[in-house]
Amino acid sequence: MALTDDFAIPGRDQLGVALTDNRSYWGPGPFAARAEQLLRQHGPDVETALARYDGLVAEVARSAERFVVTHGEPHRANTINTSNGVVLIDWDTALVAPPERDLWMLLAEEPAIAEDYTSRTGIDVQTAAVQLYRLCARSRCTQRNSELRTSTAKTLVRHGTGSASTSIQSAGGTRFDRTRKAIAAVVNAALALR
Repeated sequence: MALTDDFAIPGRDQLGVALTDNRSYWGPGPFAARAEQLLRQHGPDVETALARYDGLVAEVARSAERFVVTHGEPHRANTINTSNGVVLIDWDTALVAPPERDLWMLLAEEPAIAEDYTSRTGIDVQTAAVQLYRLCARSRCTQRNSELRTSTAKTLVRHGTGSASTSIQSAGGTRFDRTRKAIAAVVNAALALR
Protein backbone atom coordinates (compact mmCIF):
# COMPACT_ATOMS: atom_id res chain seq x y z
CA MET A 1 0.00 0.00 0.00
CA ALA A 2 1.40 3.38 -1.02
CA LEU A 3 1.70 6.17 1.53
CA THR A 4 -0.34 9.33 1.05
CA ASP A 5 1.18 12.81 0.99
CA ASP A 6 0.38 14.29 4.39
CA PHE A 7 1.59 17.78 3.40
CA ALA A 8 3.66 17.92 6.59
CA ILE A 9 6.51 20.40 6.75
CA PRO A 10 9.50 18.79 8.49
CA GLY A 11 10.51 20.75 11.58
CA ARG A 12 7.37 22.88 11.60
CA ASP A 13 6.80 22.44 15.34
CA GLN A 14 10.30 23.71 16.08
CA LEU A 15 9.78 26.61 13.70
CA GLY A 16 6.58 27.51 15.56
CA VAL A 17 8.45 27.56 18.85
CA ALA A 18 11.19 29.71 17.34
CA LEU A 19 8.63 32.16 15.96
CA THR A 20 6.76 32.57 19.25
CA ASP A 21 9.46 32.12 21.90
CA ASN A 22 12.68 33.07 20.19
CA ARG A 23 14.56 33.95 23.40
CA SER A 24 14.64 30.46 24.94
CA TYR A 25 14.81 28.51 21.69
CA TRP A 26 18.23 29.49 20.40
CA GLY A 27 21.30 27.64 21.60
CA PRO A 28 25.02 28.25 21.29
CA GLY A 29 25.45 26.65 17.82
CA PRO A 30 27.58 28.36 15.17
CA PHE A 31 24.54 29.57 13.18
CA ALA A 32 22.16 30.28 16.08
CA ALA A 33 22.70 34.04 16.29
CA ARG A 34 22.35 34.57 12.54
CA ALA A 35 19.29 32.29 12.33
CA GLU A 36 17.65 34.11 15.24
CA GLN A 37 18.34 37.47 13.59
CA LEU A 38 16.89 36.34 10.26
CA LEU A 39 13.80 34.85 11.86
CA ARG A 40 13.16 38.03 13.86
CA GLN A 41 13.57 40.11 10.73
CA HIS A 42 11.42 37.87 8.50
CA GLY A 43 9.13 36.20 11.06
CA PRO A 44 5.95 37.89 9.77
CA ASP A 45 6.78 36.80 6.22
CA VAL A 46 7.34 33.23 7.39
CA GLU A 47 4.02 33.27 9.24
CA THR A 48 2.25 34.64 6.14
CA ALA A 49 3.78 31.89 3.98
CA LEU A 50 2.75 29.22 6.50
CA ALA A 51 -0.80 30.57 6.59
CA ARG A 52 -0.94 30.51 2.78
CA TYR A 53 0.40 26.97 2.78
CA ASP A 54 -2.19 25.87 5.35
CA GLY A 55 -4.99 27.42 3.28
CA LEU A 56 -3.84 25.64 0.13
CA VAL A 57 -3.51 22.33 1.99
CA ALA A 58 -7.06 22.67 3.33
CA GLU A 59 -8.41 23.36 -0.16
CA VAL A 60 -6.49 20.50 -1.80
CA ALA A 61 -7.28 18.00 0.97
CA ARG A 62 -11.01 18.49 0.36
CA SER A 63 -10.53 16.73 -3.00
CA ALA A 64 -8.83 13.54 -1.79
CA GLU A 65 -10.80 11.51 -4.35
CA ARG A 66 -8.53 13.03 -7.03
CA PHE A 67 -5.36 11.59 -5.49
CA VAL A 68 -3.30 9.22 -7.65
CA VAL A 69 0.12 7.58 -7.43
CA THR A 70 2.62 10.33 -8.19
CA HIS A 71 6.30 10.08 -9.00
CA GLY A 72 7.51 13.23 -7.25
CA GLU A 73 10.33 14.06 -9.68
CA PRO A 74 9.10 13.57 -13.26
CA HIS A 75 11.92 15.43 -14.98
CA ARG A 76 13.79 14.33 -18.07
CA ALA A 77 16.58 12.59 -16.13
CA ASN A 78 13.96 10.21 -14.71
CA THR A 79 12.55 9.11 -18.07
CA ILE A 80 13.75 6.47 -20.51
CA ASN A 81 12.60 5.41 -23.94
CA THR A 82 11.49 1.80 -24.21
CA SER A 83 9.87 -0.22 -26.97
CA ASN A 84 6.55 0.65 -25.28
CA GLY A 85 7.28 4.38 -25.20
CA VAL A 86 8.54 6.78 -22.55
CA VAL A 87 8.45 5.58 -18.93
CA LEU A 88 9.40 7.10 -15.61
CA ILE A 89 12.18 5.50 -13.56
CA ASP A 90 13.49 6.10 -10.02
CA TRP A 91 10.27 5.86 -8.00
CA ASP A 92 11.80 6.40 -4.55
CA THR A 93 9.81 9.62 -3.97
CA ALA A 94 6.42 8.22 -5.04
CA LEU A 95 3.33 9.05 -2.98
CA VAL A 96 -0.43 8.98 -3.37
CA ALA A 97 -1.14 12.67 -3.89
CA PRO A 98 -2.92 15.09 -6.19
CA PRO A 99 -1.67 14.73 -9.79
CA GLU A 100 -0.38 18.29 -9.55
CA ARG A 101 2.49 16.97 -7.43
CA ASP A 102 3.96 15.82 -10.73
CA LEU A 103 2.37 18.39 -13.00
CA TRP A 104 3.44 21.67 -11.34
CA MET A 105 7.00 21.52 -12.68
CA LEU A 106 5.86 20.55 -16.17
CA LEU A 107 3.26 23.33 -16.21
CA ALA A 108 5.96 25.88 -15.39
CA GLU A 109 7.72 24.91 -18.61
CA GLU A 110 4.63 24.50 -20.77
CA PRO A 111 1.18 25.64 -19.54
CA ALA A 112 -0.57 23.78 -22.41
CA ILE A 113 0.24 20.56 -20.55
CA ALA A 114 -2.80 21.20 -18.31
CA GLU A 115 -5.23 20.93 -21.22
CA ASP A 116 -3.41 17.89 -22.61
CA TYR A 117 -3.47 16.15 -19.22
CA THR A 118 -7.19 16.87 -18.75
CA SER A 119 -8.09 15.65 -22.24
CA ARG A 120 -6.18 12.39 -21.72
CA THR A 121 -7.28 11.61 -18.16
CA GLY A 122 -10.56 13.46 -17.65
CA ILE A 123 -9.06 15.05 -14.52
CA ASP A 124 -9.01 18.85 -14.36
CA VAL A 125 -5.80 20.45 -13.14
CA GLN A 126 -6.52 22.21 -9.83
CA THR A 127 -4.86 25.64 -9.55
CA ALA A 128 -4.66 25.50 -5.75
CA ALA A 129 -2.77 22.19 -5.91
CA VAL A 130 -0.31 23.59 -8.47
CA GLN A 131 0.28 26.59 -6.21
CA LEU A 132 0.69 24.30 -3.19
CA TYR A 133 3.42 22.21 -4.81
CA ARG A 134 5.20 25.27 -6.20
CA LEU A 135 5.25 26.77 -2.71
CA CYS A 136 6.30 23.44 -1.26
CA ALA A 137 9.16 23.11 -3.75
CA ARG A 138 10.39 26.60 -2.92
CA SER A 139 10.45 25.74 0.78
CA ARG A 140 11.86 22.26 0.15
CA CYS A 141 9.09 20.60 2.18
CA THR A 142 8.42 17.78 -0.26
CA GLN A 143 8.28 14.43 1.46
CA ARG A 144 10.66 11.68 0.38
CA ASN A 145 9.64 8.16 1.22
CA SER A 146 11.84 5.27 0.15
CA GLU A 147 9.38 2.69 1.53
CA LEU A 148 7.23 3.30 -1.53
CA ARG A 149 9.91 2.45 -4.07
CA THR A 150 9.27 -1.28 -4.29
CA SER A 151 5.48 -1.42 -4.00
CA THR A 152 4.82 1.45 -6.40
CA ALA A 153 7.29 0.25 -9.01
CA LYS A 154 5.85 -3.28 -8.92
CA THR A 155 2.31 -1.93 -9.33
CA LEU A 156 3.28 0.17 -12.34
CA VAL A 157 5.25 -2.62 -13.97
CA ARG A 158 2.37 -5.06 -13.40
CA HIS A 159 -0.17 -2.69 -14.99
CA GLY A 160 2.18 -1.65 -17.79
CA THR A 161 2.36 1.64 -19.63
CA GLY A 162 2.31 2.72 -23.24
CA SER A 163 -1.09 4.03 -24.30
CA ALA A 164 -0.24 7.68 -23.75
CA SER A 165 3.50 7.53 -24.29
CA THR A 166 3.28 5.84 -27.67
CA SER A 167 1.05 8.65 -28.94
CA ILE A 168 3.51 11.39 -27.92
CA GLN A 169 6.58 11.47 -30.12
CA SER A 170 9.59 13.74 -29.64
CA ALA A 171 10.38 15.38 -32.96
CA GLY A 172 13.35 17.58 -32.27
CA GLY A 173 14.52 17.58 -28.69
CA THR A 174 13.16 21.02 -27.83
CA ARG A 175 12.26 21.84 -24.25
CA PHE A 176 8.58 21.42 -25.18
CA ASP A 177 9.31 17.95 -26.58
CA ARG A 178 11.13 16.91 -23.40
CA THR A 179 8.24 18.24 -21.34
CA ARG A 180 5.74 16.31 -23.46
CA LYS A 181 7.76 13.14 -22.88
CA ALA A 182 7.64 13.69 -19.15
CA ILE A 183 3.88 14.38 -19.19
CA ALA A 184 3.35 11.21 -21.20
CA ALA A 185 5.01 9.25 -18.42
CA VAL A 186 2.87 11.01 -15.78
CA VAL A 187 -0.30 10.29 -17.77
CA ASN A 188 0.72 6.66 -18.14
CA ALA A 189 1.14 6.36 -14.39
CA ALA A 190 -2.33 7.85 -13.83
CA LEU A 191 -3.95 5.63 -16.47
CA ALA A 192 -2.24 2.48 -15.22
CA LEU A 193 -4.03 2.77 -11.90
CA ARG A 194 -7.54 3.46 -13.22
